[in-house]
Amino acid sequence: MINSISCDKNITISKTAKIGENVTIGTDCVIGDNVVVEPNVTIGNRTSIDRGSKIEGGCVLGENVVIGHDTFVGAGSNIEDGVTVGSHCEISYGVVIKTRAQLNNKIYLGVGVTVGNDCTLGDTDTGMYYYNYMNGYDYLVMLGDHSKLGSMVYISNARLGTRVVVGGEVCIGKDVSIGDNCRIDNLVVMAGDAIIGHNTRVTSETYIPDGVKVNRALCWGDTVDPTHTCSVTPYNINKHLTPKYNIVNRLFKRLIGYPTTIK
Repeated sequence: MINSISCDKNITISKTAKIGENVTIGTDCVIGDNVVVEPNVTIGNRTSIDRGSKIEGGCVLGENVVIGHDTFVGAGSNIEDGVTVGSHCEISYGVVIKTRAQLNNKIYLGVGVTVGNDCTLGDTDTGMYYYNYMNGYDYLVMLGDHSKLGSMVYISNARLGTRVVVGGEVCIGKDVSIGDNCRIDNLVVMAGDAIIGHNTRVTSETYIPDGVKVNRALCWGDTVDPTHTCSVTPYNINKHLTPKYNIVNRLFKRLIGYPTTIK
């Protein structure tokens, strides 16, 4: 079903797609089977939306955007030029995904999340969950340009700088701030209000308590042995987490629906 739309030439719209009123579609676009595009959506040139996906009202999709199958994009979201969003993703309302970012399969972005330019989220197979706690509102998640996040990552009201690399099975708590050019290895838990300075590495199985500040003076750089741990004394998470912090395991299971090695 197609209502009043404005479109350029060479577009392909499936007969089973539903297009709302006041939708603008650019040149060389493809709208797949059973796709729903609600009113007041703008779709740029050479953009494709695969089968079963839904784009809520007021969204703007730039040029050369790819939306996988069975993906949901919430109202008022802005997906800029060259972005790829995988299959079975959920993008809540008011999200901004900047140019050339790549979201692999099974990504969840909470309300108001901002993903910077040229970021990569999740692994191709398992997917990564980038979570904005409390549905956004006063708790926004911001990811800087050229950053990369692995699988099974939980982020709540945190700000990550540019060129940050985060491994798998990582929990970043409320009001955490991570500077530019940082590396967070696998199986790291950061409690609330932690501050990680620029150019810092946090090695695997490290727990950073509430309010800890990792000073820039203790950072590592290219000339330092990459195995050097200079920020926080590493803890074996399997042995040292108290019952209070075992909630991380439950959060992963509830929010991600996938088992974690954190016990």
